[in-house]
Amino acid sequence: MQSAATADRKEAPSYGLEELLNDDSLTDRRPSRLLFQLYRQHWNKLLLSIFFFLFKHSPVYVLPIVTANLINLASKPDQYSTRSLWINIIVLIVVIAQNIPTQVLHISYMSKAIRFVEAGLRSTLVRKLQRLSMSAHGELSAGKLQTKVLRDVEAIETLSKQIMMSFFPAIISVIVAIIITSSRSLTVMGFFVLTIPAALVLVRVFRQKIRRSNSEFRSQIESMSGQVTEMVGMLPVTRAHGLEQTEISKIDNTLNHLRKKGYRLDIVEAYFGSIAWVVFQLFQVFCLAFTVWLAYRGKIPVGDVVLYQSFFSMILNSVSSLLTVYPQIAKGFESIYSVTEILLSKDV
Repeated sequence: MQSAATADRKEAPSYGLEELLNDDSLTDRRPSRLLFQLYRQHWNKLLLSIFFFLFKHSPVYVLPIVTANLINLASKPDQYSTRSLWINIIVLIVVIAQNIPTQVLHISYMSKAIRFVEAGLRSTLVRKLQRLSMSAHGELSAGKLQTKVLRDVEAIETLSKQIMMSFFPAIISVIVAIIITSSRSLTVMGFFVLTIPAALVLVRVFRQKIRRSNSEFRSQIESMSGQVTEMVGMLPVTRAHGLEQTEISKIDNTLNHLRKKGYRLDIVEAYFGSIAWVVFQLFQVFCLAFTVWLAYRGKIPVGDVVLYQSFFSMILNSVSSLLTVYPQIAKGFESIYSVTEILLSKDV
């Protein structure tokens, strides 16, 4: 029996996160630092994922350039040959076709890192729960512990996916769009850059409200989970004393508080999303008017109006996606802060 148990322990996967349990430098509970620690051994996979993302996403960057070239070619056929037409078409076909293998490689490397960290974090939490003293377990109900191991780790996994599939791609798209635009017109590029401070102002205005609403909602979820676990454990006593209605009333009261906290969080996110959408749509209207005016004055070719409009739309969509996922990112960081209550506990 002992040799079999030893063999099982040897076959169990090692996730490389055990150092979190003994890392005294993590006492400040900063979520960003803990997230960095979780992925410390997987930066090579994440960098490869970003590398293949650049290739798989290249049609989005190339299409506006080719479209502008074709419009300029059609509007001034005397200045271009049909050879330019076919070169642009062939480039576009090749760039589009390569999306299939590079997309698979992008997701493959990203998934390897995220899934490994998800399993490793749960494994690390279970190990720490085995080390905690009985007084520490007494302070944290079974329902709260279950919420941290299941729901909070799931939120951290969602945070990781949002960062890799929304945050980094959006930042890369903004950088590429600004570089290409600046190579053709510094005046238009200066107009594009104005969207960045507008986004920062919106985040600054709503950051505290979203963080507070997420914290209150998560705390209410933990409270409800703890009450449900306690209610199930006390069912024999409850039925013996005829207290079913009392327990139902307690749970209903908690659910009512949870409903209000969730509604408040949804309304804050709704205001955040709608204001961001209106602001950036107005920016796009101004961009269209500005580039058409430049083309009318003969300062840029007609085809470049489409190019600049496309790249400005790319910047707006990227910034909008950042603002859209910001509530999810905030929720993920709140969950990281939640699991540190277990990971960094010294009551062992």
